Amino acid sequence: IRGHSAGFPQGASMGQVKILVADDEPDMCYFVRELLEAHGYAVLTTSNAAVVEHLCAKEKPDVVLLDVVMPQKRVEPIIEGLRRNGELKGLKIIIMSGLGVMVFVTKLQNWRWIPNNPAVQSRGQVVDDRIYWKAAEAYGVDDYIQKPFSPETLMAVIDHLLEKRPDRKSVV
Repeated sequence: IRGHSAGFPQGASMGQVKILVADDEPDMCYFVRELLEAHGYAVLTTSNAAVVEHLCAKEKPDVVLLDVVMPQKRVEPIIEGLRRNGELKGLKIIIMSGLGVMVFVTKLQNWRWIPNNPAVQSRGQVVDDRIYWKAAEAYGVDDYIQKPFSPETLMAVIDHLLEKRPDRKSVV
């Protein structure tokens, strides 16, 4: 399958946490892979959204870092497919996005992504600023991280999900 690394490293130990990174930006995949491998995680990357479900079924990662906007497939059906797969019951899904912020739009009575644009946010439609758990809840995933993010923030999110750190806010 094009656009991804060929599987988790052969030297990955049985107890090593496996993380799949799915982002259409090669630099982001590289940055995240280097960071996670330096912290002892086995990492698989893909730039092709259409293969995320297949890779998860085949490789059984513990965590998926999934970019919200990828050209091949919308993120919502990917998340739904992963959640329906009984073999992936313990899978933790983190979405990443540089789109803007998640806000509640009063007129629509719904959550929407709003660009990082003060003019949009000053129209009086925004009731509540995006908080990471609200964005995660809206997508049906375990956590959300806004791009760009620091290495410390990414590690805090992952460590919190894997219960290595009791409070995500300790760094973010």
